Amino acid sequence: MSKKSGPAKIFTALALLFTAAVLLFFSFSVRFSSFRRDLFGREAMGEPVLEVTFLYVGQGDAVVIRELGGRGRVMLIDTGPNAAADEFAAAVPVKGSTYAATTIIPYLEEKGVERIDYLVLTHKHGDHIGGVPYILRNFDVGAVYDNGTEYPSPYTEEYLKAVRETGVDFRVARTGDTLPFGENITAQFIGPLRRYQGTLYSDENCNSIVTRVVAGDISFIVAGDMEIAAELDLMAYGEDLRTTVLMAPHHGSHSSSSRPFLNYVRPEVGVFSAGRNNRYSLPAYEVIRRYEDMGAAVYRTDMNGNITIVTDGRGYRVSTEIGGLN
Repeated sequence: MSKKSGPAKIFTALALLFTAAVLLFFSFSVRFSSFRRDLFGREAMGEPVLEVTFLYVGQGDAVVIRELGGRGRVMLIDTGPNAAADEFAAAVPVKGSTYAATTIIPYLEEKGVERIDYLVLTHKHGDHIGGVPYILRNFDVGAVYDNGTEYPSPYTEEYLKAVRETGVDFRVARTGDTLPFGENITAQFIGPLRRYQGTLYSDENCNSIVTRVVAGDISFIVAGDMEIAAELDLMAYGEDLRTTVLMAPHHGSHSSSSRPFLNYVRPEVGVFSAGRNNRYSLPAYEVIRRYEDMGAAVYRTDMNGNITIVTDGRGYRVSTEIGGLN
């Protein structure tokens, strides 16, 4: 049996070393992922009372909030884009369809939901109200909550036309109003705190309805496309602004999630809703880092698909459609 030459021995040793390194890397990745899941999952110990699902609707928002038990009340915040619109075409599942038809209503039906008690529309941009006409014409809706602004656009016209045609109860959300949502669960509009005009980026964004849902010790904030001016005003709530789960305003844009605001909210979980390979390059890397720097677990609909959080009021559990934590 011939002996290996010096170079051959070195090559073999390097190959073995490389293989060991790869195996160690994957082992560490699995262990680290498991650690992160346990650390930020805070596994619910009792019977869940609330479920919040951030649906993947391309470059837009749609959040389903369900009372588990009781009367089973359901709130839908925003309806995603009208996927036939040119500006959202890159994120369209089927050209000419809406995410309301392909994602939102099928999800509700899968969960056995027969009625949306509260349809909250944070503001009148197409990526948030594009699916309203389809939902109103194809699903039972108790009441629509609007931010009360005048914002002429084809999306607004179609949305209001559907409201008139269906005769659904139409209301303007008032900051401070609380919606009935089951025992030990509160759903309240906490913003906007004033009517915005002449703000740096977008008045309509700053005029987004801000909804806070609380179940025991666990809380959620959904704020549409709220930007820095509105965020700074919300800091007037002080310690009461502390929230477990924050849906990153404006899809993780530079215009939102300012450090002062995040320092008040101190979220344990940050959820970003954005379209895969969207032309706006959202969420912005710098904004993601702001959440990570304060120890928040980050989830993204463009990477994780639908993101569901259930809570019993003391702990919570996060599950995702695709993979785990990023």
